[in-house]
Amino acid sequence: MSCQQVRELMRAVRPDHVLVELDDERLGVLVDFGEQQSGQEDILWYTEQIRLEPPLPDVFGMPKSSKLLEPLQAQPFFPITGQQMTEDAQRLLRTGLFSSAAAAPYPPSPDMGPMMVGDVASGSVRQVNAMGRLAFRTEPQQLPAVGAVSVRVAPQVTLLIPDALPQEVEALAQRVVAVGLEAERPTHHSCLQIAEEARALLPEGVHLSFCIPEPSILGVLLQPSEVPEGDADIATGLEAFGAGAIGYAPTATKRTAQTIRLGGGSDLKAQLGIAALREMLARPSAEFQQMAANKLGMEKPGGEFRAALEEAVLMGAEAVLLGDQPISVTRQRISELVWDKAKSKVAALVGAAVAAATLIAGAEDLPVSPSVAAGGVLAAAVTASAYILSEPVREQAAVAGLSAEDLGEGVSKLLSDGYESQQVNAETSAYEAAMLEERDAYMGRTLRAMARGDAANIPGFVRLGEAAAAAGLERMQYRPRAGATLTRPRTVVAVVGLAHVAGVCKAWEEAA
Repeated sequence: MSCQQVRELMRAVRPDHVLVELDDERLGVLVDFGEQQSGQEDILWYTEQIRLEPPLPDVFGMPKSSKLLEPLQAQPFFPITGQQMTEDAQRLLRTGLFSSAAAAPYPPSPDMGPMMVGDVASGSVRQVNAMGRLAFRTEPQQLPAVGAVSVRVAPQVTLLIPDALPQEVEALAQRVVAVGLEAERPTHHSCLQIAEEARALLPEGVHLSFCIPEPSILGVLLQPSEVPEGDADIATGLEAFGAGAIGYAPTATKRTAQTIRLGGGSDLKAQLGIAALREMLARPSAEFQQMAANKLGMEKPGGEFRAALEEAVLMGAEAVLLGDQPISVTRQRISELVWDKAKSKVAALVGAAVAAATLIAGAEDLPVSPSVAAGGVLAAAVTASAYILSEPVREQAAVAGLSAEDLGEGVSKLLSDGYESQQVNAETSAYEAAMLEERDAYMGRTLRAMARGDAANIPGFVRLGEAAAAAGLERMQYRPRAGATLTRPRTVVAVVGLAHVAGVCKAWEEAA
């Protein structure tokens, strides 16, 4: 099924939940964990929490932290660029409350995954990388101590100001400054109190602004309100002390490599050997799949899963779950099966080679030195062992090496013979059984659990609330246990490879 056909299916059915033939170790099929190619300013980020560090002190006239953060572009679960973080830091500085401000993203926690954001109007979906909380680290404003007050009226508001108002404001300011000086309170705290107490005295359209025109003198200017729209609730009168900001654009998130965890077994060397064999068998697999896909003119492998995710995001589906058996389990099973099948042949081959090398080492009248001859025998044994162990890889290579016509005929046969013919038969190798039957059973059980609303431990993407939908955006966040918060769906769609369809259908029936 092509990506376009997947999109058409999704639009026709409009499922609540979607299962794709992936697991959390193959999340990279859906999202980019590498360094993005676009400039840092274009990379999108999201955070669950935004705060000021340190918190604002509880001072009369000081705006609440929530009021300062409200007009910022950075909002929980909404995409933001590094440039916008810088602009937010500058906006905080414009309040005059801080001598410096810097946006400082924290690393994401292990359970925070990337988010997909869809623009419903344009039909586009973009990846948004996760970061931990976004902190705006600030330093409080540092103004010199003052002991006197000078009040001036801007010419633009002269007609709005009652004759006695400048004297009232000066008396108020002088009282607050005197108390603050005695208590050794920061000057900007006194300014905040003056601005708050004077608010009731000022006519509409008039704003207090502070400056220090001369040492130890606090200047108070009654001037037209020029606070930018959206900042009225955080106007402090200290805006004249605002300065440039320090911005920070974090680097792209990288997915950490999976480590091999060794279980408790009697033979550690055997476990290490199977782990190495598992990795040896896994590396060429994706390359051979891509070779076969290229010959058939298909999209990049996994493109149909990405198409399903994008459509699910845009239509507001509740979840897209990664319902396949963990790839590490599949690789482990394959390597164990291959080793069980080949170990007797390999042991006999190596044993014979060692015996032959021992005899050769003691022989005389050889055309080459005994050590060279013995080494050649052992090298031949290692090569033959590698050939035996690489059987699954050679099977995949044989398929990838078929012509486009032969590959097309194989796919057509699967389609024309019906689903039942796709079942793994008795002659199917144990390797193919691990690749198909076991995974089919796993996905069938997962699909049935999803339909019951009981897929708590399945990773995937879940929809985030209604807040963004009002702005024409739909969001899905990746979670390691996405199924834990889901309700029972009305409809479920599974997007799996053609070879898995029959097995998943059978497992679905058996799990009923």
